[in-house]
Amino acid sequence: GVGTTVRLILPLSEKAADLPAPSLPWRNILLVEDDPTDARQSLDLLSKAGATVQLCSTADAAFDCLAGGRRFEAVITDLHLGTETAGWQVAERALDKDPDVVVFVVSGHLPEISPLGNRYGSRLKLSDKPLTLDTLSGESSNRLKQ
Repeated sequence: GVGTTVRLILPLSEKAADLPAPSLPWRNILLVEDDPTDARQSLDLLSKAGATVQLCSTADAAFDCLAGGRRFEAVITDLHLGTETAGWQVAERALDKDPDVVVFVVSGHLPEISPLGNRYGSRLKLSDKPLTLDTLSGESSNRLKQ
């Protein structure tokens, strides 16, 4: 037969391909975490995913942020803040204030049943630590009974 043969030779590259950063559906996130190590890891994870993050280390600081003029598309709160389980109050305040916000309550010690029940539906998500992009993107299941 008659045809054309093409031979292509490309040089090897020593640097890795530039892959797009993982992304989240929210840009403005309120992170409530009192443990400095967990806060640093979560800030790094969220920032690399393209989010702008406001960090609060207490429930009172989170309440002040929620009462301010800035709108958060998502709130991620540790359940245990200090010696209290104030994460529930942070979640409830955020969910009551904005009908479009999504709230994640994360902890290494989640109870079997959420005290907030199912009144917020899929806007309230509960997850074990550590925080991951899979958890935030909805690929992980919500393990608690509501």
